Amino acid sequence: MAQANAALIVDTLREHGGLARSELVRITGLSRATVNRLSGSLLAEGLIMDDRQSDSTGGRPARQLRYNGLWSGVLAFDLGPHKITGAVIDMAGAFIHREIRPTVKPGAMPDPRQIYDTLVQFALDLLDFARKRCPTAAIAVSVPGRVQEGGLVEFAPALQWWSMPLGDLLQERLGVPVLVENDVNVLALVEHRQGAGAGCADMVAISIGTGIGAGVVLGNQLRRGWQGGAGELGYLLLEPASLDHAWPGFGDLESRLGRTGIARRAEELGVAETERTLEGLQALAASGHEGAAALVRAITDEVAFTVANICVLLSPEVVALGGQVGRTMGDLLPAVRSRLTGRIPSVPRLVLASVADAEVVGAAELARDHVLAMNSLRSS
Repeated sequence: MAQANAALIVDTLREHGGLARSELVRITGLSRATVNRLSGSLLAEGLIMDDRQSDSTGGRPARQLRYNGLWSGVLAFDLGPHKITGAVIDMAGAFIHREIRPTVKPGAMPDPRQIYDTLVQFALDLLDFARKRCPTAAIAVSVPGRVQEGGLVEFAPALQWWSMPLGDLLQERLGVPVLVENDVNVLALVEHRQGAGAGCADMVAISIGTGIGAGVVLGNQLRRGWQGGAGELGYLLLEPASLDHAWPGFGDLESRLGRTGIARRAEELGVAETERTLEGLQALAASGHEGAAALVRAITDEVAFTVANICVLLSPEVVALGGQVGRTMGDLLPAVRSRLTGRIPSVPRLVLASVADAEVVGAAELARDHVLAMNSLRSS
C-alpha cells in the first residue's frame, strides 16, 4: 500500500506541478497523515522538493511540493545503421543534452563490433557528462531489430547483429541498468502516450526506413508477442512468388518498400542517384516521368496492402506512419485511404507519426518507467 501511495503522490505532482499538501490530499484521496508521512520520505530521497510560493494576498508564503526532475536522469539512444542519437534526459522528461554521432565511418559498411564499440564509447561520454548534472539511473537503447527479454537482440540485419546479448554486455560494461527495445515498439509507445495515438486504446505504429516494422498497442498495452516477434512487417509476403525465396536478412516487403529497396527500384528505372528516394520519385512523377509515377503508384499499393493486412487482424483505431521513409508519405495518405475504403471492414485513422525524436523520447520513457518502478520508495 505504501508503494502504491508513494507512486500516486509522485505521479500526481508530475501531472499537476506544484501542489500544497492540502491539494494533494484532495486530488489523491489519501489521508493527510499518509501524505505527510510519504512526502517526508520522498523529500528525503530527493524525488520531490519543497518550494515556498508567494501568497497573492500578502499572507504567509504557501509551501508547495514539486516533482524534482533533476533528482536523477536517464540516457536514451536511438541506434541506427548510419547514425546514433543519444540524449541525457531528466526524470521530468526534459532534454539536458542531445547529440548525434555516425554509427560507422563515412562510406564504411556496418561492422558489428565497431557498432558496439561506438555505442559503448558514446554511452561512457554521456555518463561522464551527466555525472554532475543529472546522475544516470538507467539507460535505454532503441534498436532496429527483434529483441527478446533481457535485451537479447535476436537479429538486426541493418546492424549485422545476430543473437547479440546487448543488454547484458552494456550493463556489465557501464554499471547501470540497461533496457533494450525494438525501435518500432518504442515509436508505438511514445505515439500512444504523447502523439498520434494519444487517447485511443488500440493503435499501430508502422516504421518504414531501412527496414519495416510495426509496434502494436492493444487495450492500452504494448504487445510484443512470442519472443518479442510481434510486428515484423518487413517479412510480410506479398505474392506467391515470395514463397520461392528465402528471406534470412531483410524480408520481402522491406526489400521493396524500405529505403534501400526504393533506391534499388529507382536505379533500375535509370533515376539519378540523388533522386532515388520517395520524395525524389514523387517530384519526378509530378514533372511527368512515367516510370517514377508508376513506381510511386506501386509503393502506394504496397503501403495499402500493409495497412490492410494489419487492420483486418488487429482492427486499430489509429495507424501512424513513422521512420525515415514513412514520415515522407504524407502526400500518399489520401491515395492509401482510397485504396482501403470498401476493401476492409474498418478503415483506421491513418496519420503520420507526430512526436519529434520519437525513438529517443520513447527510449527515455522506458528508462524512466524502470527507474520509478525500481525506486526504493516504491517497494518499501
